[in-house]
Amino acid sequence: MIKEFAKFLRIQKKHKCLSNFLFAFIVFYFVPICFAPNTETLILINRSWLVIYALIYGLSFIVLLEVFGQFENNFQLNKLINLLFIFLPSIGAAIFLILIVWLVEYQFIGRYVIAYSIGITVFFSFILFMFFQKISSALKTKVLLLVSLKNSEKIKSEMVAKNNNSIEFFYLSDIGVKNDSLTSSTISDLRCVVVEQTDQLNEIQIIDLLSSGIRILSLHQFWCEWCSCFPQIFHVFHPIFHARFLFTCSVIYML
Repeated sequence: MIKEFAKFLRIQKKHKCLSNFLFAFIVFYFVPICFAPNTETLILINRSWLVIYALIYGLSFIVLLEVFGQFENNFQLNKLINLLFIFLPSIGAAIFLILIVWLVEYQFIGRYVIAYSIGITVFFSFILFMFFQKISSALKTKVLLLVSLKNSEKIKSEMVAKNNNSIEFFYLSDIGVKNDSLTSSTISDLRCVVVEQTDQLNEIQIIDLLSSGIRILSLHQFWCEWCSCFPQIFHVFHPIFHARFLFTCSVIYML
């Protein structure tokens, strides 16, 4: 029954982003109204500004969730690590909002509002995470491997070692299709194509696959996402790492 329900929902990253944003927005809007004392800064301001601050909190929260890789199917991470990677974005979003409110209102947000907002946001976001993981694990992700036999065996052995049964692997030789004949309709419900070299697919095939929502990953990208112990934020190839590194170097240079 769960498998049929998962097929009906077809949960994607945009659904995860939207649901987490809505929960964070609703939490931060109603927490000052329901739990804050009458002297709280967010109670004394106009309600339209409260909506704006709640929007900022929700957007900051989902951006940081994306940075920590929480919108990917991280089956290799245990629940405590995923809880930590939800808790840290909620703290980051709260700190960012504290600075925004201080710059606009010249007053700080009360500690009760921050504590309640972080706690309730983390609780609901973790429940959502567990729900999405349950739905995603019911349907195996179909992955086409265009890699050497040695690398494919290495990937499979790593999946077995991590007890990850969420992926169903395919090879062109198994389905009797040549490399230049591959299209988005070759394998039904195909989610990802892993390539070893950039010239394995021509431009027409790449456009066809991407337009159908099929991801094309290099061997390194696939390994970082599915076989590594940490999400992609902890790898030097992640763009966020480069941005943070360049920002740090700029600050050091200015000092």
